[in-house]
Amino acid sequence: MSGFMGKLESMAKDIWHKMSGGSGKQRKNSSNSAAGGSAPGAATKKPLGSVFGRSIREALALEPAGTSVPWIVTQSAAYLMKEGLDTEGLFRVPGNSQSTEHLKALVDAGDITSLPADCEVNDVAGLLKMYVRELPEPLLP
Repeated sequence: MSGFMGKLESMAKDIWHKMSGGSGKQRKNSSNSAAGGSAPGAATKKPLGSVFGRSIREALALEPAGTSVPWIVTQSAAYLMKEGLDTEGLFRVPGNSQSTEHLKALVDAGDITSLPADCEVNDVAGLLKMYVRELPEPLLP
């Protein structure tokens, strides 16, 4: 499982590097340094403020310093790796729209530190798809 997360983070870093103009500089954010980094899937402090509909650069500005992938992406990927790998049609079969909207509201309000264990995998997959769909700029140019 950690191999996949490493590949996912590497891909995200490559995309971020291309989108940010290749500066490679990590941003400094001392106000969030207490939250620190942790392993993917661990309960980590969710950034304050709405992340849906923001650019990746804006979403990362809400994250602890040194974070290279938005919280919603790492949490969703970790949850799906743990709970959804055997789910047929994971990203094809839609989740419950009300549950997905409820998860989105919780994430945007900063009311959760990790995705609830009792979520349906298709709802979490839908949440991740919604995040990517609402990005103001495409992930891949």
